[in-house]
Amino acid sequence: MTIVGVYRPPNLCTVTNFVSEFCEFLEDVIPQNSNLMLMGDFNLHVNDGTHATSEFKNCLFLLGLHQHVDFSTHIGGNVLDLVITEQENGVKIKSCEQGPFLSDHCVVKIVTEIKKENIKSETVSFRNYKNIDKDAFSEDLKSLEIEQIDINEYVCDFENKIQVILDKHAPVTEKTRITRAPKPWFSDSILEKKKSFRKAEKTWKRYKKPEDYHSFQNARNKYFMEIKKVKKQTFSEKVSELKGDSKKLYKFVTEITGSKVQNPTPSGESDNAIADSFADHFMNKISKIRESLKTYPNYEPSVKNVENQPKFDELSEDDVKKIINNMQSKSCELDVLPTVVLKMF
Repeated sequence: MTIVGVYRPPNLCTVTNFVSEFCEFLEDVIPQNSNLMLMGDFNLHVNDGTHATSEFKNCLFLLGLHQHVDFSTHIGGNVLDLVITEQENGVKIKSCEQGPFLSDHCVVKIVTEIKKENIKSETVSFRNYKNIDKDAFSEDLKSLEIEQIDINEYVCDFENKIQVILDKHAPVTEKTRITRAPKPWFSDSILEKKKSFRKAEKTWKRYKKPEDYHSFQNARNKYFMEIKKVKKQTFSEKVSELKGDSKKLYKFVTEITGSKVQNPTPSGESDNAIADSFADHFMNKISKIRESLKTYPNYEPSVKNVENQPKFDELSEDDVKKIINNMQSKSCELDVLPTVVLKMF
């Protein structure tokens, strides 16, 4: 969670200049931080409806931010103290309430709920085929006996016995791994600068020397500048790529700004009711199409003379091995033995 404290002295600059500079600041700080929260005394009358405050609110909307304070925070009745967070994938404000007036400003009490961003754990199952003892595996395959006559029973018995052999030599192993949503802008150059930044940080924390702190600052600034440059380049290329396709461009802008997307599904009493409504709609369309085609003559395909297939030659064991070895090593869950295992023997 990144918290930014903001204070604008009322006589330091005009409201228009502050809004302009604050929007530029947001464009820099949002891509570099997650779980971002901005709060403080903005000395900005967000409820007065002036052009500057309208620009301020529009800037927050375009950047996917939301301002939570909707009550007066000053004894004059104005909303001057603000709490701003990202609309999506950020800090969730459960409540924002007015507290006591300790001075001419009141306390703003907020309760937050922080969501871990783009991180989840999942359990995967796999077999370690690389460590199979080829000789022992081959012996078990040679000793495989199937006495079924019916082809369906034969296949079922074969699959079951192969499964037992696989469980013996390459048992199923489960592993829990952490996955994160892909970040297309996270390049190798950013990774190298991140390593340098962390290394310099550890050195400074260990020795506390002024020169180490200076090196740490330089590495940190280079890392953040590289993120800003690569993000800008990546997003610009993506926008150029989507030029002319307003639907995809809108979806992309919505994703990177964190804007909320309304559920496009129709309302209904239940999911079953909605599904039945969809089914009735398409059944009616099919009935109308069939009704309109009754006046058309039935299609009769022309008869073609097709030559009979020639007789297939019997393949030898070597021919089968050659075919298997020339196959791509692709498999699916329905394969009894993966192609990569077959090619091992």
